[in-house]
Amino acid sequence: FDRVMTVAERSNWAKNADRIRRLADDYGLSSPNSTAAIKKISKGELLTKSETNAMEHLAQRLRAQGVELLEIIRKE
Repeated sequence: FDRVMTVAERSNWAKNADRIRRLADDYGLSSPNSTAAIKKISKGELLTKSETNAMEHLAQRLRAQGVELLEIIRKE
């Protein structure tokens, strides 16, 4: 999340934003910043530094649960 993504990459993330949100909710990992970030991702918008950090933290916590966000995105 801490780099400039291409339009195609942002589009892939946007397509999966609802799935990411559901996973975060299912595992009780949602936070205000991650929720705001997921909303921005769904619109293809760029994230602020705090939103980027929240998504990195969410990805790490999901990875600990056996969920790899990059695998979900790359399957598209």
